[in-house]
Amino acid sequence: MSLAPEAFRPGLNSGRMDVTAASQSMALPSGGGTLEVVNSSATLPVWFIAGVGAQIAAIPASLANGAGWAVGPLLTKRVRINPNADTFAAISTAAGPSTIFISRGDGI
Repeated sequence: MSLAPEAFRPGLNSGRMDVTAASQSMALPSGGGTLEVVNSSATLPVWFIAGVGAQIAAIPASLANGAGWAVGPLLTKRVRINPNADTFAAISTAAGPSTIFISRGDGI
């Protein structure tokens, strides 16, 4: 059995962040144009964003749109990102902390 060509192929490094109700940022691990974020919290969603240069994660107000993506409790989210992205930021909906794991790679 072989994997489909679009299957996620992680890079060599991954990151960890203990997310709180204040935006935090870190350098992204090297890799390709796909980001995988695993939220290990059983109760708290996390909002994240990736880009070139400094990033600030902000949860949008109700009925509003905002830059970034949400990943629910105990879920994994994969998104395509700019291959030149070098910074990741995340914020939780409460003090937490919510531990998330960030992997970068190719495919989806």
